[in-house]
Amino acid sequence: MISRQMRRRSDLKNGKSQISLKVSTFTCFKESTNVAHTALPWLIIPKYVARFIATIGLYITAKRIFKARSKSGRQSEDALQFFYDQQGGFEKFIMFSFSALPSSMTMTGTAMIWLSIFLADSPKWQEECHNEVESTISQHRKTRTQSREDILASLPLNNWESSFPTLQACLHEALRIMSMGVLFRQNVSGGDILIGSTGDVVPDGSYAAYLPDYVHMDPSLYPKPFNFDPARFLGPGGRNKSVPHSFLGWGSGRYSCPGMRLAKLNINILFIYLLANFEFETSDKQGRSKVGVLGFIDRDEFRPEKPHAPIYIRYRPRSAGTTAA
Repeated sequence: MISRQMRRRSDLKNGKSQISLKVSTFTCFKESTNVAHTALPWLIIPKYVARFIATIGLYITAKRIFKARSKSGRQSEDALQFFYDQQGGFEKFIMFSFSALPSSMTMTGTAMIWLSIFLADSPKWQEECHNEVESTISQHRKTRTQSREDILASLPLNNWESSFPTLQACLHEALRIMSMGVLFRQNVSGGDILIGSTGDVVPDGSYAAYLPDYVHMDPSLYPKPFNFDPARFLGPGGRNKSVPHSFLGWGSGRYSCPGMRLAKLNINILFIYLLANFEFETSDKQGRSKVGVLGFIDRDEFRPEKPHAPIYIRYRPRSAGTTAA
């Protein structure tokens, strides 16, 4: 949704081709990430060249969009206008384009894909989420003839963020399972950084690396860790919060994901509308039900990834009896 706000209306001429260019650019960023270049930033490798070319392309596209808004003199209620109205707006727009947008088009999208797969493969939790949505709709219904869409369209922001704890638990569980790879950070503080009370330090200029699976797949924290079980995050008997940094789906410590609130809101809106209007389940290519046989995720990936092999989902409108796959 955040990326959609950046391309709305007429700022992008030849919309489909421009959008395709932007998506391919961010995909190039993601696929061109390389461990060797992280450790040796001066090393010029083919993936680095591809990333550099994609960076130039995105910069040129962003500059063209910003200039077009300036020439038109048009006022719009969108993210671009927000930057345009600020001093140094173009520089801030560029920083935003290279930080928030890649996450919204790669990581958030990957989380949405896995959440839809897990819910499609878990009828119990899908129904729990649907009941939660229906309960919220019923609480805000003003007339008997008011449609679900009208009620959701008038739902206050705080309800979008706080009225769906079961859906949030499902999202957290999906993030826990799909968070493969290794986290890297370089110490650029100018001095050694102490690691808690261990007595160890991260030397200045060196890298700290951490494997999320160290906690996410720890059976003492998450029994049967490969199973999708959102109950781990629900109620007082949920995940053991006394264990520090035991969930890293949004980062942890002093600096967690700055876009967490917006990402959660975007995911909530999409899935609440989906759950209100459709029921869905995993299937084979011919549309035959295939619930409960979802394979393990490859945990040797460099980063959270979408499924490499096709996973099929069939759906049925809740108000109709026809099924599509």
